[in-house]
Amino acid sequence: MLATFLLQANPMELIKWGIWIFLGVIIFVAVIVLLNFGVLWIQAASSGAKVSMFNLVGMWFRRVNADVIVNTRIMAVKAGLQLPSDLLEAHYLARGNVPNVVRALIAAKMQAFH
Repeated sequence: MLATFLLQANPMELIKWGIWIFLGVIIFVAVIVLLNFGVLWIQAASSGAKVSMFNLVGMWFRRVNADVIVNTRIMAVKAGLQLPSDLLEAHYLARGNVPNVVRALIAAKMQAFH
């Protein structure tokens, strides 16, 4: 059936179908990414600790727990520390305890003020 359709269809119709299939795949991938990372991205953006969607997808590829990185970054930004997510990821990949290190940095900053 598909072979018959391909033989009888004109080339412009095949190009049109190819474009629609390509757009469908792109939309499907975008929806999957938004379903996986949308909540984290909104949480980070609304708290002022911006993390891009590309960073979140990159964390997934590198097998980094994005929840830990985003929540720790939020904690740091709320305490006045500007720690980039790349540094937090590097520490996570080195098997470090990211939340404890950030809590210690916050405590040291608060101690310096007193």
